[in-house]
Amino acid sequence: MVELWTPLVHGQWFLPSDIGQSFALTKVASGPKTPHNTLTGDVYEGLVPFLHFDVAQVRSGHIPAWNPYNGNGQPFAANGQSAVFSPYTGLYYLLGMRLALLAAALAKLWLAGFFTYLFLRRHGLREVSALVGGALFAYGGYHLVWLDYQTIIGVSALLPVALWLVRRALDSAARSAARRLTLVALAAVVGAMALSGHPETFLFDGLCIAGYGIGATCSAIRPWRHAAGWLLRFAGVALLGAGIGAVQLAPLAQYQSQSYRALHARSSADNVVPGFPADTIPMAAFPDLFGGPQYDYYDRALYVTHELSNYAEVNGTAVGLGALVLMPLGVLMLRRRRGAPRVRLLGWFGLTCVVVDALLLYVRWVGTLWWHLPGVGTAVLNRSQDIALIGVATLAALGVQALLDAGRDGRWRDLGARLSVSVVTGGLLTLFALTLRHSLARAHLSSGRGGAAGHLVATHMLEALLLAVGLVGAVAFVGLAGSTKLRIAGSVVAAVCAFASNGLVMRSYNTSVPTSLAYPATDGVQRVQRVLGTKEALFVADSFPWPDMNLWYGLHDVGSFDPLDFAWQTDLYRRVFGTPNNTGPGRMPACLGGLQLFGIGEVIGGGGAFEDAASAPLRPGGSLTSGVAYYPVPNGTLASVVGQSRQVDGDATALATVTRCTFDPTTTVVLDRADYAPGSRSAVGPVQGEAVTGAAATSWTGNGGLEVIARSTGRAWLLVRQSWAPDWSATVDGKPAVIRRADVAFMAVRVPAGTSHVVLTYHSGSLELGETVSLVTVAVAIGLVLVPAGRQRRRRTSS
Repeated sequence: MVELWTPLVHGQWFLPSDIGQSFALTKVASGPKTPHNTLTGDVYEGLVPFLHFDVAQVRSGHIPAWNPYNGNGQPFAANGQSAVFSPYTGLYYLLGMRLALLAAALAKLWLAGFFTYLFLRRHGLREVSALVGGALFAYGGYHLVWLDYQTIIGVSALLPVALWLVRRALDSAARSAARRLTLVALAAVVGAMALSGHPETFLFDGLCIAGYGIGATCSAIRPWRHAAGWLLRFAGVALLGAGIGAVQLAPLAQYQSQSYRALHARSSADNVVPGFPADTIPMAAFPDLFGGPQYDYYDRALYVTHELSNYAEVNGTAVGLGALVLMPLGVLMLRRRRGAPRVRLLGWFGLTCVVVDALLLYVRWVGTLWWHLPGVGTAVLNRSQDIALIGVATLAALGVQALLDAGRDGRWRDLGARLSVSVVTGGLLTLFALTLRHSLARAHLSSGRGGAAGHLVATHMLEALLLAVGLVGAVAFVGLAGSTKLRIAGSVVAAVCAFASNGLVMRSYNTSVPTSLAYPATDGVQRVQRVLGTKEALFVADSFPWPDMNLWYGLHDVGSFDPLDFAWQTDLYRRVFGTPNNTGPGRMPACLGGLQLFGIGEVIGGGGAFEDAASAPLRPGGSLTSGVAYYPVPNGTLASVVGQSRQVDGDATALATVTRCTFDPTTTVVLDRADYAPGSRSAVGPVQGEAVTGAAATSWTGNGGLEVIARSTGRAWLLVRQSWAPDWSATVDGKPAVIRRADVAFMAVRVPAGTSHVVLTYHSGSLELGETVSLVTVAVAIGLVLVPAGRQRRRRTSS
């Protein structure tokens, strides 16, 4: 409640939509001049519009399989971050967008903290220790950096739930009914993680759960044949969970196999994320080391030196000074040869998590090895920080346990030595962090606000003070007396200490805005909607915040691409506009045909070289708002009737053909007979067909399909500039028709002379297969719960 106090009390949106005030079309007169935190732009520009599209489509009775608004169309349900089937998305149907944003954030924090507490308690830790561990995991920098992201924390918040269920299943080995119910619940949680909208996090969290399951089983179950039986049970649970998540995993796998990233990343070392510079490790300890959001995010000391490390990504591992002070005490507990086996298992689990994540993040060859594993090629390996965070929280909880044990047993000398180690560790870490920060500021002329260093010192002094008070208070309350009230008081003090070590520092990272700034329908946006209608557009410069904002406003933006775009589409975009996906047009096409090739009806905005180049082939059609001009593109239509065609073999030849200024996309279509093969070469075939005249009128169906009325003076091709994909089908006047991939990335259907009614429909076979598998798996899981319950009732009745 403290973390989300501002939007709760003031009726605001937990959303960084003040970023929209940097763009002319979404600028509100009374809005702030400078956004609070631009690093969370993905939330405002992509993830929340995804949810808006989810809700709109499902409420209209459609599963959003295809998104026609981005980059000439993209598979939507197949995009892992669209979270179409996420359990959290249900909140948005029930509560509306503003309340659901708050409810989802609260639910994730509660799941992360409370089930970490239960998990630690299952291993014999005392209330205060478990509560500190739960608070550190919930309020670690990873969760607070990504809290308003709708997908990443949706997965990681369920990690401790799964770990707790694994432990609970092993503890209920003698009770078959409870064990079966727990295993089914575990499968459901794994399935929910798969559906929550972030496949990279799901991948690594799944490996973490599997590793803990193997270690806990081998430690708790004897003889070995019984342990092997339990491992088989857990393998069955994993299959059951994957089956529940099949509706997300199956279409994602198909899309990934055809994406630009999957096909090209292995040939370029630049696409391998791991291998951060070693001097970024302190960033994992201090959420505000480089002048955090409460100071200035445009800090040259950070971005000049650590640009490749991505501050938001690495800083997501932040665990706070308190956790790092307590960690050494938890590691020292592993030296004890005597002690509860569960506590030792917990310590080794925490240490392993920290080491594995450090290898993934900081050792390049480890990350490269993972990158080349089949099916992992598109995983971004800097999404594993929650593994380190659960490990650090676990070791810190063990450190608190060591302090409490010393206080309870009256070993005051031991207690004093451990507290001294903690204080010295904290002091050295703080000194090292401040020294590094000041050296970077001197070397690169940091642009942080005045007094940032003083605020940093004060912040860490406050952390250290709260940490010391919390530890001493917890030891005194719990060690000197055993009453429930004193235990509760000690737990509260310890929880405040854990929250203060990170939660209060990172609170300002997240943004809350008034309702007036949450996707405002400004005059500029309304004029764009009237000008465009259903036409494809290209937003350039600072006119409109993309990549996915157009989903909210119902605008078709050619410059917006999916995180996993089709390979053939990206190659075409690179060739025409000079930039890859998600970076916008880098230049004006060399000739007008480049705009016509993508079916762009209007170019919105402009600036610098792009605006100067636009004046040659285009003329402004008017001004929208604040001097934002728009440029109508002659013959820039979503669908057109084309009489002539060229046959080529391979996309390399097709790319070279359609991007020449001598090629006219309004009269000739290039058809590729081969599968995607970017290195292929062949001669361009002769032009076939003859010039015809015609027109096409298009209308979108509710589920992303397209209806076209085509009129032609002769037999021709209907060229539809939506992204070609294997699951498109077409009918012409009610009869099935063949769809050809045309102009590298689009679709063409043969139509006769006269008037034709063409219907294009996207039916994802992988999505339908995933739906079937998920429904069958859910039915099996329900049966596993109900059948044994029915047997027990019959037994009681007969007795």
